[in-house]
Amino acid sequence: ATESIVMEPVATPLYNGEVVLDHGVQVRDEASAVLSTVLNKDFKTNPSASLAWQDVDPALKVERKSGMPGEGAYFNIRGLHTLNAENTPLILVNGVPYLANTSVSDVNNAYSRDAMFAYNAADIRSITVLKGAEAAMYGALASNGVILVETQQATSDNLDTRITYAGNYGVSQVKRQLPMLNARDYQDYLMEIGQSRYASMSDFQKDYPFLAGTDDYYYAYLFNNETDWTAQIYSPAMVTDNVLRVEGGDEVAKYNISFGYTREEGVLDNTNTNRYHTALNTNIMVAPEFEIFTSVNLAYINSHLNNSGMKQETNPILAAYHAMPNLHPYQKLSDGGIINGRYAKYNGWAVNPNPTYAYDLVSNPMAIVNTVSSSDKIYDANIRLGLNYKATDLWTLTALVNLYYDYTEEYVFTPGVDQAAIIPQLYGTGENFVSMGVLRQSAYYYNVNAAYHNVFGDKHSLDAYLGARVMTKSYEYDASSGYNSANDYNRTLSMVTDEWSIFGNNDDWKYMSFYAHADYLYNNLWKTTAGLSMDGTSASGVDAPRFGLFPSLSATYLAANTGKLPEAFDRMNLTAEVSLSGNSRFSSNYGKNYYVSNNLFNLGTIVRNGVPNTYLEWEKKAQVDLGVDMSLWKQSFDMRLNAYFAHHYDLLLDTKISAVYGSNEAYYANTAAINNMGVELAARYNVLNTKDWNWQVYANASFLNSRIADLGQMQSFIQDYDFYNGDDAQTR
Repeated sequence: ATESIVMEPVATPLYNGEVVLDHGVQVRDEASAVLSTVLNKDFKTNPSASLAWQDVDPALKVERKSGMPGEGAYFNIRGLHTLNAENTPLILVNGVPYLANTSVSDVNNAYSRDAMFAYNAADIRSITVLKGAEAAMYGALASNGVILVETQQATSDNLDTRITYAGNYGVSQVKRQLPMLNARDYQDYLMEIGQSRYASMSDFQKDYPFLAGTDDYYYAYLFNNETDWTAQIYSPAMVTDNVLRVEGGDEVAKYNISFGYTREEGVLDNTNTNRYHTALNTNIMVAPEFEIFTSVNLAYINSHLNNSGMKQETNPILAAYHAMPNLHPYQKLSDGGIINGRYAKYNGWAVNPNPTYAYDLVSNPMAIVNTVSSSDKIYDANIRLGLNYKATDLWTLTALVNLYYDYTEEYVFTPGVDQAAIIPQLYGTGENFVSMGVLRQSAYYYNVNAAYHNVFGDKHSLDAYLGARVMTKSYEYDASSGYNSANDYNRTLSMVTDEWSIFGNNDDWKYMSFYAHADYLYNNLWKTTAGLSMDGTSASGVDAPRFGLFPSLSATYLAANTGKLPEAFDRMNLTAEVSLSGNSRFSSNYGKNYYVSNNLFNLGTIVRNGVPNTYLEWEKKAQVDLGVDMSLWKQSFDMRLNAYFAHHYDLLLDTKISAVYGSNEAYYANTAAINNMGVELAARYNVLNTKDWNWQVYANASFLNSRIADLGQMQSFIQDYDFYNGDDAQTR
């Protein structure tokens, strides 16, 4: 028999011959068919690290949110996993859970931060999506799937000092918009609906005099305009991303350092985000068997934002969709002159003081865009220090400590006193509004493990490791808001006179895990992976079990190595996996007593709140995965097909206990269940590959069916979405 070796250039787009895992790198020809890794070469030019992950895996859904600068994307792996806990996948940066704050802001309405806001895509080496048995090794954190992010490290064998600069510049534009009526079409539309509402045309024209079809009336100067309100608030926006990298070293110490600046302007006028970041990575060989490695990522982000929620009074996009096209953005004089700098009042066109029906008033969209002040500042630090000790040729010991710190300031001021161009909030009594918030979050992570590698004879290979990890997270959010300062120049909370409120929350969360994992390869034909994680978290109630067991098992048949398949097959891996994982990413307050501030006869008090469920446990997921990963015709064609079934059970659900227990707050119990099943397909075909040209086609597709299987004693479940956005949307 003869063997042929096919060399594929590392830089080939969309091709990757390895799978990067937390415990090492595996050759794809020997890896599970459920795993996939994407390397830096396929996403490094994207200024947003999270948006760069679009289409990397058919199981991973990357959905851009509102489009506000810095908001990034929402991540989801394989659909709905929970009803009340976190539904997003666990993100690990260099093996450490990265718990950045992505909650919806209580200050900047409906705004939430990008999950990877502190990282530049150029600083990320690889992304691996874990969905089955490999994800289960993260136990009580893994039921939503896991995304492994490996950053650039100081591990290159090239010891020359290298300085590189990469700069990207571009323009963002509004691609598609809702079609808007012009002034004439709007007048016709108003005539059609008004005739069925008003008793007489005379009453109708008193409220809307421009419907008379003539300019022979006093207020004609208010309505003889043609304004496309969306064109007034949207403009092309610049985007730039710049990274300077210095790397090199010697036989003892290596370094990889980057400095970067990213600016993303929004197509909505006067919105932008700026990120200044640096990444410092070192690897120092203290002795032949002992090395120290560090990773430091620091970022400062400041942004100018605007309301992207469902509040029509302050959302410029909603206001632009509702504003009448025959009005002018600025105040006008009776002779048709325009008062520059004075925005038209929201009720300046309401010419009848006693209309038959109340006017549908709308804030001036341009006033919202140009006068509302909405911003945030973020200071983010992620610092890792580790030690590797090669005890013998077979055993390697690793110790790791990681510190994560996030400090965020938020601010909003909505004017309305001086120009009255924005509709008053607070039932029409809040002429201007001030809100400020401060978030502090810190997380400490510790990990020790021992790794074993041995090859027995020519047929047996074993990789195993076991270890323990501990993580603590502290979260505090403090905010305050109020209405009606004396004028729009007084923009601080100390100046407000009405509805001054102070709110916030604290949450401390702890996690401990003991884990073991082993990969056994027999004769390059069979690969078996087994794992067991024993996890405990502070999210559980005091009477619940302290620890849970999360096992996993995977078997892969490397059919292409049997010699029985046609020569065209370079790889044919057949995989079957079973796993049990959990979700403890919910507030520790659900299972214990906590206190809230309360106003009692104008006295500030602290009272106990809620009825805890002391038997509350982590949510659980049992899953079966099947996969095929094949490569044909000298790596010209790759295809990966996965099918799965997942049963999520013991899910948190508000059981709505009676108020006689002393609280109207939610009482969560492990009563719900969800079933997910689906199929995923990813394929790559190298259509043309010559010395000068390389043309590849890549496609992926997925099918998912999520079904709520159990609601405990409840027959239906209604979820309201009015808490953040002020609208009345529901799901049932």
